[in-house]
Amino acid sequence: MSQSHPVEVSLEEMVRRSSDIVVVKLGSPFVMDERVEVNEGGKQYPPYKRLLHRYLVLESLRGDLKKNNIIEVVSAHDRENEYTYRLMVTEKTSKSVYIPRYQPREPFDIKQPHILFLIKTNPAMRYAEVIGQSAEQLSLRSEIERLMLTSSTPQPVEHKVLPRLEPSAVVDKLVFEFNNVRLEKEGEIITLVILPVWQDAQTGSPPGFEIKTRTLKLSASEFEKIWLKLGAIDFKHYATLGNTDFVKTPPDMQHVEQLRYQLNGIDVVQWVHSYRFLRKTLREPLMAVQQALQQLDK
Repeated sequence: MSQSHPVEVSLEEMVRRSSDIVVVKLGSPFVMDERVEVNEGGKQYPPYKRLLHRYLVLESLRGDLKKNNIIEVVSAHDRENEYTYRLMVTEKTSKSVYIPRYQPREPFDIKQPHILFLIKTNPAMRYAEVIGQSAEQLSLRSEIERLMLTSSTPQPVEHKVLPRLEPSAVVDKLVFEFNNVRLEKEGEIITLVILPVWQDAQTGSPPGFEIKTRTLKLSASEFEKIWLKLGAIDFKHYATLGNTDFVKTPPDMQHVEQLRYQLNGIDVVQWVHSYRFLRKTLREPLMAVQQALQQLDK
C-alpha cells in the first residue's frame, strides 16, 4: 500500500495557487465516478476509479466561471492517485507521496454554500482542487478577497493522466542535482556525488573541507528505488516558480538553493537561488529524494 504524508498549506498559499475561486453549492448528483482503463503490456487490469464532485456555481470571485455554471471537480491528488494505483496493480509496487492539504479554520457544513479553490484543467468545465480539502466557509470571504488583491492568478495547467513510470533500464541518461547531492546515470553507470555543506557565512570553510566529498557507484536496484521517488515529482512545475515560491535564509546562513533535472538529454528544469529556500511544500518532495540518496552513503 502507498503511504501519504500530509503537508499543511495556509489560506494565503491556497489563494495564490488558485486559478478560480468560486462560491458554490452541491450539484445533483453530487458524487460521480469515472472508470479509467489500465492496460499494460496487453494485459487488462482492474480499472482506476476517478471520483468527481459536481457543483453549481453561485458566484465567481476569481476566474471565468459564471453564475449557474455546473462544474465537475476532481481531487487535487487525482494524478498521483492514478499513478500510484497503476504501479500497485501492474507491478505490486507501493510508494510514499507528500500530500499538500488545507485545514479549514473551523468545521462547516458542505451542504451549505461555501467557497472552493480550484485550478482549471483541460476538459471543458472540469476543474481540480488546488490542494487537498480546498474549501472554506463563506464567513471568510472578506479575508479571502483581501488576499486575492496581493496574489497573481496562475495560468491554467494541463491535467492529464500520468504515464506509467518505466523501469530504470529505459532511462539512458539522467541528472538530478539538488543542493549537495548529484545523481547521474549514463547507460548502466550510475553515480552519486554527495558534497560537504558549510553554512557559516562569517567564516570560510576550513582547509581540506572539500576532501569530504563522497562519490559512490549505485546498483540498478538502488537507482530503481530513487527513480520511483523522482517519478512522483512534477519537475515542469519547478521550472515555472516565482519569487513568492522562495523565502530568505537567516542572515548568518550561507546557502545556495539549486535544482537541476535532466532526463534523456533534455533539461527539464535548472536554476540557482542564493540565500533562499524553497517554500516548505515545494521543498519537502525534493528533500525526500535528497535524504534517500544520502542514506545510500553508509
